Amino acid sequence: MFYRGKAMNYKLILSIFLFLSILTTTDLTAINPEINLEVYGINKAIAQKIEQNFRTVVKTANADYQNQTLLNGLINLCSANCYHTLKSFLTDNKLKFQNPKYELEVLIREHRGYQIRNVEVLLNASDSENFIFDFDLSGLICDVRCSLWNTYNGYDLEPIISNKDQKIIEKFLEEYRTAFYNKDEKKIAEMINPDAIMIIGRVKRTKSHQLEIPDPEDVELYVRDKPEYLSKLKEIFSNNKHIDLHFDLIEIRQHHQCPELFGISLLQRWHSIGTEYKDLGWLFLLFNSQDKEKPVIEFRCWHPRKESNEHFGLENLRIIHIDSGL
Repeated sequence: MFYRGKAMNYKLILSIFLFLSILTTTDLTAINPEINLEVYGINKAIAQKIEQNFRTVVKTANADYQNQTLLNGLINLCSANCYHTLKSFLTDNKLKFQNPKYELEVLIREHRGYQIRNVEVLLNASDSENFIFDFDLSGLICDVRCSLWNTYNGYDLEPIISNKDQKIIEKFLEEYRTAFYNKDEKKIAEMINPDAIMIIGRVKRTKSHQLEIPDPEDVELYVRDKPEYLSKLKEIFSNNKHIDLHFDLIEIRQHHQCPELFGISLLQRWHSIGTEYKDLGWLFLLFNSQDKEKPVIEFRCWHPRKESNEHFGLENLRIIHIDSGL
């Protein structure tokens, strides 16, 4: 996914020292990180704009995230959708850059701009996350999302899928996590096909305080269409501060007859921050990447045990092509 620029006669290292206003409190607003961005093969003016925009985000987050003047200062640094996401992280989830020093590299995305990965942040004073910042070709921030890398152990790919398809799926799952964390109903709706079938599960009771795979008899399963699913999700969002969603043991399978379709199976840990509902189970997504820019979920199924009869996989689905004109 990432391509280095051609070798240049210079190695531009942007050293940024952020000195924020001295605060009398001892919380994270007093941390003034030193940030070193290493940039290779990028136009100097664009590199400086990336540095300036990233620096402004850090300064705003570690100052007063409720200060509307500071928030307004981010509008011209981001795309419209990205500003909405970033503002939600700042005002609703208390985004902080807690490390005293960051050593980060600006990567080149093929024909799409630039990216900074593995940015360690703190949300709500307790949740450690790795963030990804995407920049367009002009240096504007076009996307901010939670990474998968601190939530799962890796992929199981069989058969081997292309690197491009893997990156599309990875980005989709990152955006999916981020949308739940920020309770972004509009974004989640855009990620689901209008005709999608959604099978959701709820654990009726837990036998211990530890988060563990439930017994099938302790689980209720419901079939929902997209409007019903989104209506229930809206209710869940209204009753909770945010949804902490983590993925592990991700498996990706490509359909042998319909290469645009992928089966994604993963272990999902769900925690509703507010009602304190928690569950752990297997999630299967039928992923359609026909539109590479806007892939969607065609089918979703949650089930308690991978080896149980309730388990769904790509092999359980019969895909029927409906040709136009017939």
